[in-house]
Amino acid sequence: MGYIYYGSNSIKYINKHHYTAWKGVEDQLVINNIDNCNFKKGDKIQPLTLIAAPNQTREETAKLQSATIKYTTDSEKVFAYEVCDYLVTANFNHEPTIASATCELTKTINIYPGETHIANGKVERILNLKEYRSDYIAPIKKMAIEPDTNIHIIAVNNTVIVKNG
Repeated sequence: MGYIYYGSNSIKYINKHHYTAWKGVEDQLVINNIDNCNFKKGDKIQPLTLIAAPNQTREETAKLQSATIKYTTDSEKVFAYEVCDYLVTANFNHEPTIASATCELTKTINIYPGETHIANGKVERILNLKEYRSDYIAPIKKMAIEPDTNIHIIAVNNTVIVKNG
């Protein structure tokens, strides 16, 4: 099992029973170890997000992590990643949320349903998210993009509309 994580203080593996590997189901994996952290009243900790990659070796997980795109969002309770061509989102707000998710422009981008703005070397996706829910969205198309591109893309079903600026 592979894990890609963001916002963890550290990982801690606790081998409780010292069985051979195939019987080690009682061991513990602490994904966000806070043993050596000091918190004061009013402190906010960084959110922990985790992408599980079943049946992946360490090498496969490392390759997957290097290919994963982490978006910056305008809501501290919304997270977005591009993993294996899927747009993976999580909305921890208790109401439907429209959020902006931004990442660096790459030579080829996936086009997902909804709105995408490309300008100044950035990709901005407008996410229309249901309350307190995660989702994954398959791309409709792939597009090769020049670095100085300034376009607005709207994708609905299998139709993609592209207009300048």
